[in-house]
Amino acid sequence: MNGVALKPHSHRSALLFAFAYLVAAIGALLLTKGSSGIAAIWPPSGIMLAGVLLLRGDARTTLYLGAFIASMVANAIIGTSLWVSIAFSVANIAEAATARALILNFKQSSRDIASARNIITTGAAACVAAVLSALIASVLTSEFESGFLISWASTVFFGMITITPAILFIAIDIKEHERSLVSIVSTTSLIVLSGAVAFWQTDVPLLWLPIAAAGFATYRLGLTGAAVSLLALAITGAVHSSAGLGVSGLDNSVVGTTLFLQIYLAGVLLALLPLAALLSKYQSIMADLVFARQSADLQAAEARRLAETDALTGVANRGKIIECLRAEIVHAKATGRDLSILMMDVDHFKSVNDRFGHAKGDLALMAVANEGRALAGRSGHFGRIGGEEFLLVLPGIGIDQAAEIADEMRFGVRHLDWVGHAMDPITLSIGVAQHAGMQDDASLLGEADGRLYAAKRAGRNQICISDPPLIPLRRLS
Repeated sequence: MNGVALKPHSHRSALLFAFAYLVAAIGALLLTKGSSGIAAIWPPSGIMLAGVLLLRGDARTTLYLGAFIASMVANAIIGTSLWVSIAFSVANIAEAATARALILNFKQSSRDIASARNIITTGAAACVAAVLSALIASVLTSEFESGFLISWASTVFFGMITITPAILFIAIDIKEHERSLVSIVSTTSLIVLSGAVAFWQTDVPLLWLPIAAAGFATYRLGLTGAAVSLLALAITGAVHSSAGLGVSGLDNSVVGTTLFLQIYLAGVLLALLPLAALLSKYQSIMADLVFARQSADLQAAEARRLAETDALTGVANRGKIIECLRAEIVHAKATGRDLSILMMDVDHFKSVNDRFGHAKGDLALMAVANEGRALAGRSGHFGRIGGEEFLLVLPGIGIDQAAEIADEMRFGVRHLDWVGHAMDPITLSIGVAQHAGMQDDASLLGEADGRLYAAKRAGRNQICISDPPLIPLRRLS
């Protein structure tokens, strides 16, 4: 059920709960044939409590109003008098508000929702709210018979402790975990079938069958499995009770069957909770571990990036660029592919710092780094060797093309907007070397470094591509 999510502040969510309340109220009242009938549970109470726990702010107020109207409509449909409808509706709203007020520190996470503390708190709050609701309904309707009080309180209580956890389980579990609609439907069908087989015959004692099916559903779908089990058994039991069908080995009077179903549903809830809580905790712990691993991987990647990056210029530092060079040498030896390098140095860099300050010197280094990074593109590697020296590694490039790239680098740096930075133009001296034979990185670097210093000795702002005599490709005035 991807994409299903409750919006706690949404009036649409509140109206959805109110509609569910209306449908459940009409169904329960029709099944019990009005206030004179006996119901095993009162589902609207559970729906209402779940709604006020999940919703926030104005949305909760909308639900209170919507549920009151829904209760009035449902009672009107079965012919309940106006005053009795008002009394019953007030009692139902009061019970939800009372239970919510008593449930402190409600946490909307799968790790907490099935905890023993949450369930015990919810059960105690439901008990107090159910008794208060029965008293309010009794006083407002002048109905003081013990049968009425017990029936009202018990059906409200069992509605809250069975339906409320089921709705909370689904709302929270689906928000945190992806559940297949096919799995939910098939699991619900299995629970309904097992409940029908167990309840709607008196020949064979099969009351264990729905519990086994519910355990399987919980194991398969976690909190959602426990929820659909409770809802399916509650609905099946309510229909069973209203139909006056017996249960194998039990007192099959209306009162006896109703009491049995109430106790049975409470037993199923208590049986499922430990498994649901353990599975929920396991899933939460696994989610935490996945998150921790992802965070650790990100931190490790960032640490590795920082360890391989020159802090000032943002290009590869000495260790990283030498590592790239060694890897390209191995590849060149294995494939025979060309490989050239450019060793470059900023001319008279000390005088740049002395004349313009270290901030301008840093600016010059960053400008050189940007030019080198652009020339390296996707296939090359560019890094800072140290100080004002840089290295450009060019896989697949021969000496002649490397010399052209070196000249482009030198020309590009020379013609940056140095005047705009209140500086004299910066120039580069560059030594070019091509990998040959079985050269290692030290030998190749030494060759490029020698040519770099040959370019400097020749007057700087030049490129050397061979051992003496020096071969400049372009001189800049």
